Amino acid sequence: MTKITAHELFRAPELPADAVLSGDELVSAFWQLKKMQRESQQQQSFWKSVNDSLSDAYKKLASFQEELKTSREQLREANEQLERKVQERTAALAEARELSESIVSSISDVLLVVDRQGVVTRANREAAELLGEEESALEGRAIDSILLPAPDGDAALPVDWLDIVLREGELHNREVILASAVRDPIPVVVSAARIESPRKEVQGVVCIAKDMREQRRVEAELRDKLAQIEEQQQTIRALFTPVIQVWSKILVLPIVGSVDAARATEMMDALLQAVVDTQSEFVILDLTGVKGVDAETADHLLKMHRAANLLGTRCLLSGLSPDISRMLITLDIDLRDLVSFGKLQAALQHALGLMGELSGGRGRAH
Repeated sequence: MTKITAHELFRAPELPADAVLSGDELVSAFWQLKKMQRESQQQQSFWKSVNDSLSDAYKKLASFQEELKTSREQLREANEQLERKVQERTAALAEARELSESIVSSISDVLLVVDRQGVVTRANREAAELLGEEESALEGRAIDSILLPAPDGDAALPVDWLDIVLREGELHNREVILASAVRDPIPVVVSAARIESPRKEVQGVVCIAKDMREQRRVEAELRDKLAQIEEQQQTIRALFTPVIQVWSKILVLPIVGSVDAARATEMMDALLQAVVDTQSEFVILDLTGVKGVDAETADHLLKMHRAANLLGTRCLLSGLSPDISRMLITLDIDLRDLVSFGKLQAALQHALGLMGELSGGRGRAH
């Protein structure tokens, strides 16, 4: 028999047929074998963990690759959408620019755009036509050579108007003169507003000027017509409320139609002025042309009577018809201070009699 050790047992490429282990070596070989088994199990667990980790890594890598593929697809679609939006925005901006140019060109008022130094950078067709110059010829000119100060007035354009607009933002309805090299100066009313970029940077000022020649012509015609109307109204008032001097120191005021507050005021003013001018002693209020008398009309008559008395003039009432007399009784108007007569002739005779210029009896009072 060949005795071997546990160490030789594990290192030998092959075992002799008669190889034997002693008891101690057998125990040692047993524990070494157990150790090797444990180590083998640990290695297997380790490699299994490594394999699992690699498997998870491969799965994550595959998922990441799929997500990357999806992201690339989404990015491609986003780029396509962005390109479409850029194209749409560019087309919209071009359309808006064309529309704004069309609007500027079609504005019936003068439009001038100036930079912060007051140099014209844009002029519309109306400005060119009104000034008799080409639009391109207006660009580059100083705005102060085009908009000249109007005569002093509350609405005159301040000398420092450009600084005011740049500082405060706007200026409205100021009178200026539009100066042309080939035409007579044109009166206009101008408004101006500050131009800002989307970032709130001040870029210049836009001015809108309205030709006032037609309006001034219409205003002059209107003033002339109003003056004619006022003159006609004065004539109508004089005819509608005539104060007639029928005798020395005797006035007659014929009253026709209804008497409202406005007309009563005009009648009183005309009557009192005539009393002062003629120094009359009698005023006859003739109601022959009045069809009806209400409380307001009676009150106006009493006020004229009192006003004439304050000037030392006696007031007589004539032309009282039976209908008017009944109306006054129904209204319970106290006319005892007024001497009344049925006919104007009777009132006139009464006044003349009191003045001693008519022989015979006095006119009978009613």
